[in-house]
Amino acid sequence: MEMIDIYDELGQKCGKIKLALSIQAHHALVDGIHGGQFFSDFQEILSKPSKYL
Repeated sequence: MEMIDIYDELGQKCGKIKLALSIQAHHALVDGIHGGQFFSDFQEILSKPSKYL
């Protein structure tokens, strides 16, 4: 069983689409709060796409 199949099964069981996302940044340029803000803003865009399209 591949990872895609596992995510597909989890998404179907929970009734949600799951998207794996990671960020790689140099700590001298980006602090933890910036990563948190990015994920918060990204979630907002995914939750209300018509507002941003």
